[in-house]
Amino acid sequence: GHSDVKQTIYEVNKYAKRSKLIEILSEQADGTIVFVETKRGADFLASFLSEKEFPTTSIHGDRLQSQREQALRDFKNGSMKVLIATSVASRGLDIKNIKHVINYDMPSKIDDYVHRIGRTGRVGNNGRATSFFDPEKDRAIAADLVKILEGSGQTVPDFLRTC
Repeated sequence: GHSDVKQTIYEVNKYAKRSKLIEILSEQADGTIVFVETKRGADFLASFLSEKEFPTTSIHGDRLQSQREQALRDFKNGSMKVLIATSVASRGLDIKNIKHVINYDMPSKIDDYVHRIGRTGRVGNNGRATSFFDPEKDRAIAADLVKILEGSGQTVPDFLRTC
């Protein structure tokens, strides 16, 4: 269940997201999947991280099946430390070794949040989920997020309650 996943929510506006991501990946990058909203965002972030010496690949709806399979192989065998994905591309992904899920862009629906964080912390391993909450954009999901955090015994940051 979600109690196996340590959930951390940071208040991050859209201009601070990249530097926050670099800070987090600098501590531990292996086996990290980063969820973004758009295909363009996925490509942009993958290039940005690769330039910063984090081997990164991405999957999204415009990728050919062969490209997606290659990206997944590279991620699974560890030659790519970070996988950037859009929500659509993440459906039915069969990846076992995800250590960390990062919601770079929050989903608009709480079900998607639950689905994403459920990709880590399987088979008795504790997973980690880190989310960037942009108060300007993500307010609609705040109340549901508080419920999920409380329900799984996680710390609820004050900014979420006052949203």
